[in-house]
Amino acid sequence: MKALEKVSMIRSLSIALLVLTILTVNLANAELGVGVKQGDLMEYGVSYEGLPELAANFFGYEIIDVNNNVLTIKGTTNYSNGTIETENYVVDIFKNSFKDFDGFIIPSPIGEDLSFFSGDINRGDLNISSFETKEYSGANRDVAITNFSRDDSSSIYIYDRSHGVLVEYQRFESDYSLSVKLENTNLWSSKIFGIEPNYFYVLTILIVLIIGVVLFLALRKKLRS
Repeated sequence: MKALEKVSMIRSLSIALLVLTILTVNLANAELGVGVKQGDLMEYGVSYEGLPELAANFFGYEIIDVNNNVLTIKGTTNYSNGTIETENYVVDIFKNSFKDFDGFIIPSPIGEDLSFFSGDINRGDLNISSFETKEYSGANRDVAITNFSRDDSSSIYIYDRSHGVLVEYQRFESDYSLSVKLENTNLWSSKIFGIEPNYFYVLTILIVLIIGVVLFLALRKKLRS
């Protein structure tokens, strides 16, 4: 009987792991789409060298509406003299994310061979050059990096792979440099007990499944006895 119980436990755990694997594969193979929803908020710190005093030191935006691939976005910019400026954008991220919204959101999830229109005919398409794991807004995130250079100008765009939102931007010109970095967002949570949220939730599901299997086998054994 004990041998049968062990076989049953192994089978149940195998099924649980199979379900988690299927979920992971489905996420990995998801088609490109919109990785944000209404109410999502992103806030960026801005720093620079060589620009005039009246320059932005903060930029934030909120997703007001999502209609298929078209987003309605409210952007807020704070300037060093205390001026606050707001502007609404209507952006189709598959067609003009760079033209109208300076590349803050692109289609996601970002895969290995993604390229996208930069919004500038002279610049053409931008291609993802590398992937890394970096910390933004209190959590380690898988990010995609794309570089662009022309004449005396170069730019680096870094995107969160899951949501397609810009997490860092650096621009280098002959007479100034600019850096934009995501400081706050409600897209993801900070680490939980020192563990990345995604890993914590997977671990929690596994623990719950294991406890459920153990309790089920214990109850079945009790009923039989």
